[in-house]
Amino acid sequence: MVDWSPIDQWVECAKLERAGIVFEVRNAQGQTLLTACMPEKPKAPFDWTGPPIEFRPVPEAPAEHSSPLPEPS
Repeated sequence: MVDWSPIDQWVECAKLERAGIVFEVRNAQGQTLLTACMPEKPKAPFDWTGPPIEFRPVPEAPAEHSSPLPEPS
């Protein structure tokens, strides 16, 4: 696992970007979100209690098949 980098270095995410990699962003309270690299720093979701402070690249979770829909009745 890669160490956390300060959110001020977000522009460096482009150098770390690879297929199958997303970025985990964390705030001081330990709340996290996953995002792709983008030009602007990610904004905190409405339910976060503080701004993002650090990020790291992590493997993207594999896609999962959903359950089939039930037959119409």
